[in-house]
Amino acid sequence: MELEFPKSQLRRLVKDALNNAPETCKDAAGTVPERLKRMQELNVNKETMQAFSESTKIFIHYVTYLANECTRESKRSTIAGGDVLKALEHLGLKEMDPLFVGKLERWKRERASKQMDKNEAHSTEEGKEQHRVDALQNVDDLGHETIDATQHE
Repeated sequence: MELEFPKSQLRRLVKDALNNAPETCKDAAGTVPERLKRMQELNVNKETMQAFSESTKIFIHYVTYLANECTRESKRSTIAGGDVLKALEHLGLKEMDPLFVGKLERWKRERASKQMDKNEAHSTEEGKEQHRVDALQNVDDLGHETIDATQHE
């Protein structure tokens, strides 16, 4: 089974890289070379997008392989974010650490927030359900409200 990187996302990434390249590639004087300014006007053809797609797949497979090796060396069975950082360092991409760590931290915060929302919704539902049970316990078989004598002592 051949997996494909979503073309719309890949195109968005490539266009974003072209649009942001001038800002990230300033020279020592802080100016952007004219040839980089023109990058924003470039179009990317289908063949180029296919090359980016294949390159992306190869890169992901290779980083995953290296991260898995780090995991095995640590005698674990689950790849962790630190394993990916070590894989990137092995590839000479240590400068990507802040970007990766920032994205990882944002993902963790979003996941924690979703879990809190889920727990809150669950506890709210439990509270509603408990209220229904309590209400039903105070009604006899004929639907008349009963009084628990122990509550009024």
